[in-house]
Amino acid sequence: MARLIEVTLGESFPEKLTIDVGDVLTFSAIGGRVCTSANTLELLGPFLPGIATGSGEVLSPEGLPNTVMFLACRAGQASIEVFVGDLSQAARIFRLDIVVNAHAGSGAPSSPKGEQPFVNG
Repeated sequence: MARLIEVTLGESFPEKLTIDVGDVLTFSAIGGRVCTSANTLELLGPFLPGIATGSGEVLSPEGLPNTVMFLACRAGQASIEVFVGDLSQAARIFRLDIVVNAHAGSGAPSSPKGEQPFVNG
């Protein structure tokens, strides 16, 4: 089963993280990028928050985005940078090395009877 992994950036964040194919990393950040091995991880976002109302509208605040996600697409290694900040200060850049595993039982998507799993993209 794939995991939604929240990474907290700050003084004690990890420099290296090992995850599995199908996992999604989520950060409270204004932006990010894949620096190496773009086919291993896919950047999703940045996103603004939104709330669905009873009338079918989606309300979002004005301002900077506050969430960035990375999808682990393939086994391999990659480096990412995540940008944290606001309009009152320069963005801080956090660099993180990611190892993506694909072995069975590791959190990688699986399907019964050898069927190929559906992958969006």
